[in-house]
Parts: sequence; structure tokens; C-alpha cells
Amino acid sequence: MEFVVPEGLRPSVPSATLRRVLLCLLCNAIEHAPDGQVFVGAMRADSEMRVIVIDDGPRVAEPLTGDARTSLARLLALSDASLFVDHRPGDGTTVMLTLSDAG
Repeated sequence: MEFVVPEGLRPSVPSATLRRVLLCLLCNAIEHAPDGQVFVGAMRADSEMRVIVIDDGPRVAEPLTGDARTSLARLLALSDASLFVDHRPGDGTTVMLTLSDAG
């Protein structure tokens, strides 16, 4: 697993809520790529913070189940966050969470 996070990147949402969402996204990626790789990165783009989770597993890593759905709904309600999911059979899944950057 690889993490890439620029220094000084600060989300504009409560860290506990963001932590729960990211943990669920990461656990899903690991579950759906048990013998593969998972990449987690964060970057600043203009006034946005983008968190990306990519796995190379063959199955869809559906991020909107159980606790992830509740936490993500709370996160979206508290901010102008958005979620993008792209899955191509056999090529893995990319999930990008976009938030306002308070840094």
C-alpha cells in the first residue's frame, strides 16, 4: 500500500467523519483486491482537496454500503463534497472524494 499526501492539506469537514469515510473506502479497496495493490493519495487542486483510492482488484469496490453510506451522507450534507467511482471489469476501481480545502 502506498500513501501520498502533500504537506499542509486540510479538509474543511470534521476529521472524525472524514476518517470513517476514508477507512470504509480503504477497507473496501483492500477487500476487493486481496492479492493486488491499493494506492491512496491526496492532492490540492485550486481550492479543492481530492482524495483518491485506487485498487487493481477484479471486483467492484462499492463504497456506499453500511457505515460508509451513513458517514458519506453526513460528509456530503456538511460540505460541498462529491464522490466519483469508476470501475472497469478486470482493471480495478478508482474512487475520488472531492472536498473544499481549508489549508
